[in-house]
Amino acid sequence: MEEDLLGRRYVLSGFNDCCPSDTISMYIHSCSHGAEHSWEAVGGDSIVVTFEEDIDGHQFMQKTLTKRFNEKRIEACRLELTKSVIVQGDISQFSEGYLAVYFGLEMMSGGDMFKSLVPVNRKSSIVITYEDLKVAQRVAERKHTLKGKELVAQLFYPDLQWVLKGKTHHRSKFSTDIAILVPPELLSFISRTEIFREELTSALQRVHAMVSFNIISNHPQLELKISMSKNLLGHLRHGPAWEINARREVRTILERYIVEHIPMKAEVWQRVKGGCPEVNAATALISFKICTSELVVVRRRVEAETLALLKIMSKMEKAKDERQVVKSTIDLEVFLEKVQTAELLIYQIQEMLTFKKLDSSYHLTRFLQPLDLCNFQYYNFYQDNIVAVLICGKDSVTVLAKKGDIDRAEYKLKEVIKQASLSISGEYNKETFGGQWKTFHAELKKVNFRNVLIEFSGDKMDLCGFRSVVDNVIAQVKGFLQERRKKNKKVVTEDVPLKTCQEVEFVESFMKLSADPQLKALGVTILPCRYPQSPCFKVTAASDHIKEAINVVNRYIRTVETRNCMYSKAGEAKILKNNKLLLKMQAKGLGCNLKLSEQNISYDLKGGVKLTLSQGNVAKQTSDVLICPLVNMSFNNPVAQQFLENGGPEIKKDVDALEKAKQSLLAGDVIMTNAGTLKSKKLIYAAIPVWGKNYSDLNSAYLVTAVLQSLLKGAKNQCGSLGMPALGCGTFGFPVKDSCEAIMKGISSFISLGCGSMTTIHLTESDPKTVEEFKSALTILGYHPTDPTKTKIPLIPSAPGVSQTVPLPSLQVSNTIVIGRVSVILKRADITKENVDVIVNSSNQNLDLNTGVSGDILNAAGKSVVDECKKHGPQALGDVVLTGGGNLNCKHIAHIPGPVKISAFILKVLHLCESKQAATVSIPTIGTGIDGCLPEDFAKAMLQGVTVHILCTPFSSLKTIFVVAFEDRNYDGIKKYFNKPRQSKSLGAGTQMTAVPVITHDLPLNQVKIKDALIELKKGNITAETVKAIVNSTNEDVNLKNGVSGAILNAAGSAVEVECAKIRPLRGNNAGVTSGGSLQCDFIIHIVGPKSLEQAVERVKNVLEHCEDRWITSVSFPAIGTGGGGMKFPESVTALLLGIKAHFSKRKFSALKQIFLVVDQVKALQEGQQVLHSWKRMTQDMADDDDSSNACSSCEEDYSATTAEIGPVKVKLLCGDITKEKTDAIVSTTNTSLNLLSGVSGAVLNAAGQAVVDECTKLGNQPGDGVVITKPGNLKVKYIIHMVGQTKEKGIISSMLKVFKICEDLKIRSVSFPALSTGAGKLHAVDVGNAMVTAVEEHIKSTKTSSIMDVHIVIFQTDMFQDFLKSLMKLKISAPQGCLASACRDVSFPKVEVEVLGCCSSALANVKKLVDDLVTKEWKLLQISSPYLALLLPSEKQAIVALSRSLQVCVSVSAPDKATVSGKEADALTMVLQIEKDLQKAKERATRQEEEKRLWKTVRWEVCDREAWAELDPSVSLDLEHALHKKEQRISYTLQNQTYTVNLDKMERTDRNGTIARIKRTLKAGSEIAVIEPPTNWDRMDDKTLDIVDLSPTSEQYKRVQANFLETSKNPNSATSATFTVVKIQRIQSKDQWQRYALQKQMLDKKYPQNMNEMDLYHGTTAEICQKVNSNGFNRSFCGKNGTLYGNGTYFAKDSWFSCKDKYSYPDAQGLKYMYQARVLVGMPCLGIPDMVEPAPLDPSNPLCGLHDCAVNNVQNPTIYVVFSDAGAYPDYLISFKES
Repeated sequence: MEEDLLGRRYVLSGFNDCCPSDTISMYIHSCSHGAEHSWEAVGGDSIVVTFEEDIDGHQFMQKTLTKRFNEKRIEACRLELTKSVIVQGDISQFSEGYLAVYFGLEMMSGGDMFKSLVPVNRKSSIVITYEDLKVAQRVAERKHTLKGKELVAQLFYPDLQWVLKGKTHHRSKFSTDIAILVPPELLSFISRTEIFREELTSALQRVHAMVSFNIISNHPQLELKISMSKNLLGHLRHGPAWEINARREVRTILERYIVEHIPMKAEVWQRVKGGCPEVNAATALISFKICTSELVVVRRRVEAETLALLKIMSKMEKAKDERQVVKSTIDLEVFLEKVQTAELLIYQIQEMLTFKKLDSSYHLTRFLQPLDLCNFQYYNFYQDNIVAVLICGKDSVTVLAKKGDIDRAEYKLKEVIKQASLSISGEYNKETFGGQWKTFHAELKKVNFRNVLIEFSGDKMDLCGFRSVVDNVIAQVKGFLQERRKKNKKVVTEDVPLKTCQEVEFVESFMKLSADPQLKALGVTILPCRYPQSPCFKVTAASDHIKEAINVVNRYIRTVETRNCMYSKAGEAKILKNNKLLLKMQAKGLGCNLKLSEQNISYDLKGGVKLTLSQGNVAKQTSDVLICPLVNMSFNNPVAQQFLENGGPEIKKDVDALEKAKQSLLAGDVIMTNAGTLKSKKLIYAAIPVWGKNYSDLNSAYLVTAVLQSLLKGAKNQCGSLGMPALGCGTFGFPVKDSCEAIMKGISSFISLGCGSMTTIHLTESDPKTVEEFKSALTILGYHPTDPTKTKIPLIPSAPGVSQTVPLPSLQVSNTIVIGRVSVILKRADITKENVDVIVNSSNQNLDLNTGVSGDILNAAGKSVVDECKKHGPQALGDVVLTGGGNLNCKHIAHIPGPVKISAFILKVLHLCESKQAATVSIPTIGTGIDGCLPEDFAKAMLQGVTVHILCTPFSSLKTIFVVAFEDRNYDGIKKYFNKPRQSKSLGAGTQMTAVPVITHDLPLNQVKIKDALIELKKGNITAETVKAIVNSTNEDVNLKNGVSGAILNAAGSAVEVECAKIRPLRGNNAGVTSGGSLQCDFIIHIVGPKSLEQAVERVKNVLEHCEDRWITSVSFPAIGTGGGGMKFPESVTALLLGIKAHFSKRKFSALKQIFLVVDQVKALQEGQQVLHSWKRMTQDMADDDDSSNACSSCEEDYSATTAEIGPVKVKLLCGDITKEKTDAIVSTTNTSLNLLSGVSGAVLNAAGQAVVDECTKLGNQPGDGVVITKPGNLKVKYIIHMVGQTKEKGIISSMLKVFKICEDLKIRSVSFPALSTGAGKLHAVDVGNAMVTAVEEHIKSTKTSSIMDVHIVIFQTDMFQDFLKSLMKLKISAPQGCLASACRDVSFPKVEVEVLGCCSSALANVKKLVDDLVTKEWKLLQISSPYLALLLPSEKQAIVALSRSLQVCVSVSAPDKATVSGKEADALTMVLQIEKDLQKAKERATRQEEEKRLWKTVRWEVCDREAWAELDPSVSLDLEHALHKKEQRISYTLQNQTYTVNLDKMERTDRNGTIARIKRTLKAGSEIAVIEPPTNWDRMDDKTLDIVDLSPTSEQYKRVQANFLETSKNPNSATSATFTVVKIQRIQSKDQWQRYALQKQMLDKKYPQNMNEMDLYHGTTAEICQKVNSNGFNRSFCGKNGTLYGNGTYFAKDSWFSCKDKYSYPDAQGLKYMYQARVLVGMPCLGIPDMVEPAPLDPSNPLCGLHDCAVNNVQNPTIYVVFSDAGAYPDYLISFKES
């Protein structure tokens, strides 16, 4: 719709006809940030741009105003919608009224009221302007037919006078040169008359045409060519209408002329011509044609007949009359006289002339004979001033000419006439082509019969005629022969290989192979092939020309040169990417092609597969196949939108077809389709799950399936490379780490299946943050980038072109089987020595079996266990009893009353173990004693029970199950079963995974494929199933009327009930078969409902055997055993899977193809899916374990302690027993009653002793988030902190913060935590680790100065160590540790490779220089120097590193106080500003720390805590001291998450609970206010006490001190006072002197609060004394050196001129003089007198009033001051100066 384009169309003015059209799109791209668009040229100097999507119009228009195009100013404005349409077609037969009625009625045309109807061309077009623009759009969209005539209505823009197409202009095939025939006399007249020639030339210039006059050929003509180059905008703007305009202009000009032909005899013309010398006037051309005896007159139509013409006509009449008179009166004498004269004249002419018989051929004679020789001679001889005629005889041609012109005439004849012979012999002769040749030849002769002679002689064609015509005929004949040859010759295609796709693009774009004349003549077709694996040109030609064509193409390719340069500095990649379009345009202008390619991070995986990770647009990735993620068949995610934008609508066809067929893609499904315009062979759509829906484990499984399926499809289609985004991230909601784990698992599964042709996987993500997180996740998973500097050495060398097959290693004997994540380990040992959580004992029903293994266990466990068994009393068969471990090294003993069904009891035992959070279990060889069970049967049943338990328990606490065999017979038998060749060591006996393939990841989560059968779990009604057979789980009499069985029999009908009577009773595992009755199945298979796993498995096997006997291909099961059988649904699903597996393990071939498990509840469906997911995961783990065990020997886990730092706190992860820790405190996770005797709490209470148990009892019940502290008891720590266990991560963080609060209150420096909530809390170890690390980080952030230095996380179960290590590794990766320098060095920056292709070395060098100049211009290196650089906080360092990574700016720390920042100029400045802000904060912190340190020596603030005074934190003391100094009444502060309010008037502190405590202030030095702040203009001094700082002459301090000094340096009492020049000014920073001076000033200000007690005065000195004053201050003991007129003190002058005297500031050897500008405490001065040793008393009568503060020379107007206290003056600035 046109209205959709509102705001997307703009008119750009300023594009004249001379603008290059091929760079307009680049200009628009640069102004619109690369928005996709089309443009078309309109009238004037404008173009119209249409954007495909909405853009920021204001910004676009502003950009065009500021950015020039070819030095031209461009203006842009929005194009408003139009209300006009132009109607075109044959409208000549319709009146205006008729058209007005038709286009004014909505029911006829869609029109309505219009403003105007204006005919443009009455016959073909009108313009209608409507009142409403929507009406105009409606009319334009419709088709219009009036009286059988089709009319076209299009939107018309009156302001532009144009109809817009909405597509970018392309050069159409319009004429660019034409020829117009013109009478030769008229053409000659115009060409020779300058004024008329200029008139024609000017007129044609207006329509952009150039003209030339061709008067030589047989057909004189005007030849016109378009005057504009093909690459100019004017060529596109005027080209389509150029021929029409040019012909119209020529016609208009020629109509101004008249050509008249007047009959006249030659003798009359001779008479007339002799009497009319002015025959050829300026306005006419008059000539006589001898051959036709006529007078030809050419003149302007507007001119009257010329005077010359009138004279000629009158003389012609007169001449006729005279001729008649002469004829009648002439006499013989006159006649004879004239004859003599004529003879003489003829003789003279003969002397002048000569003739030459040409060596002419037969064909030349034949060609000239019918020719109009007069015309030929006129245009070819006379106009070149050649006096000659042709005499054409029967067999010869003779030239008669003036003696000097004979050779010129012959040369001219050869120049104009061409003779040629064309051989058409052999297979191309005319007979070969039969009728085609005759038709072609006839047409050829018909068109050219006047200008060329064509004759055949044998196999040769002879041609003679005008040269241009002969050349044209030869070309046509060759073309015909070539065309026929193509049809009769075999066409072949060969590849011309190139190195890269970049070369293909360059050759195609810059070399224009298709335009090469030689290739065109050979009829070659060249197509580029951009497949990254094999870039080439496909050259197609006839078999006899293919070699020549390839040589020509190779000749072009050999000229291509390539230059590569890597830009790896920080910011260089960003600079180049931002200027990519500009660089490409500049390179193109130099005839080169430039490409930027960002260097990817690559990983070498197993099987020779390479994974690359990069930032970019995956839809622009060049790979054999790409993956596009979808959710619910929708393209509403950003990545899918990118694929649509780059691939075009074609890529969506298959998805639309699925939707139309009402089919859908489930999560994990993939389909392959065409790639459209993408840079790949194929495109794969992958259905990706959304994170948070259903179970996260299921979501990850779906994602693994999608990745694996995509890789398999790609490999199946012989794809060598695959590109994908970070699937699941972004709008799909997956955390990056989960996405990474799923993708890598899918890739690993693919590699384990064999990679086929797939060797490269590109992972391209647009978000740089996601790329960094993905890289970190890969590092955590153990993948590390490939080092390109290291040479890869193949393990097995191979010959070129020979594929390698790595032989599989032989199976090794193993005692271990892995089921899911549980290891089943066979060992030869005494079970009573086992150190595990649970030991299994096979006993009798009274639990007192005192023989065999049971007897050994009870004897070793002791009396407590025997008594506990007696308390339980006799047990029924099938029960399991759990008791304490007694004296055994276990927590519990699980007693099984025998005899037993092994798999059923194993299930019950393991279920009890889960309830106790047991991780390790030891099982004896049950039943192999007096029960007579074979070791192999025990192993099979035991592993079956373990398998079912693991499948039904997604979050099992079990890690290791030990099978303990005491006798060699049992050990060897079980070991033999573990290592059967057909059995998988990972799944266990009876499952035989290797023999029965289980497809896990290539199907949806509700399906699994075992061998050739598809097992599917689905929700529905089993009686509605359309299968071959349905299973009925019933009773022995097959007459169960309730539940699923009742529903089946009821739906089947009475006939089936009759059949059931015949098969009853059913016994044991047997099955009975009846017909399907009314059901939609052929058979019903009846079984007795099972009550145990073993029964269920055996009955499933029996059902399947019946299916095989009857060739049943599909069967549906209900959830057997879940009703009256008491089985749980997950057990039923597991039994079905195991039964199916056991069935297929015995069969090579099977009829079964589909097996369904039908449920009617959503909960059952979800539980079943979880079992199937566990099944798949288990089989995948099995495959991974097998791979790893076959590939290399297993590596032992590294459980060594690992340490990371979080600020000042060290976090240490170690394996061990927390009760052995020696930290200040340990943490015990317990219940709210503080009496949990299992897990960590039980271990801690047991080790700590009864005293701690009693203390916990006294503390009583605690809240759900309670944290309390007790004494350590027997443990080697100071405290035990009891924390109520949490089941959520937030609860862990909150409780840990409470623990830290207690630690801070008690000044605890180290604390040990167990693996919180991984037992009863059932949280994953990784999540717990993340929460614990987060808690430490939050504590550090909220605590200014923490007493905690070490935090230990103690892992008891070693299998959790790696999970916790992942959390700690993330901390190490994300947080810069230690110095900023190493953290910044670890930041990697994108690298960009610039590849330039061209044919000229100098051009390549120029492009390289352009790139280097651009980088040099925009890349900057900035310096930072600050002593506070080393004082940045870890969080500030982390922020700097993060900013460095995001801005692509390099921060290099070369020294503790120096750093450099480099990168893109704007980004480097941003980084410098951020660092300077952080440095300012560090300076403020350092200043405060110095204040706190100095204050600590001077004053202490204390609080009364439990009748004892405790010192407050130095930071709090400083805040209180500041508040006291400012005379504030109240102040609040926060310490260790507690807020306090201090009342300084009452000297009381109140906490948030209202508790009041007294505070006091204790002075440690003689000052009332202890805060002595240095001047604000001082530099940081750290630990230095003295610093002499040279001031910069440009600083404000220097200028101010210098100005004051110079202003007072002239003696007002002397006319010849000296002038001085300041050489240097130094600021004296002495902490000790300032402390003394400031304290004295404080006291003076308190004494005289209204007085100006301080002045800046001058004191002259010498170079030697300067050093002493700088170090120790002014010393009055030196008084008397320069006089004691006003007392024995230190003298200072108000004006500097007084101290400038040599007497006071004596110059040194270099002529330098020295003077201090000092701060002096003047207070209340008195008049000085000689030898005064102290100031006079303030009140001589009252000695208690004290003394004055200084002496002066004049109390009313003092200029000299004398100070008697060394602390009364401070040397502020030392001025070095010279007399000038």
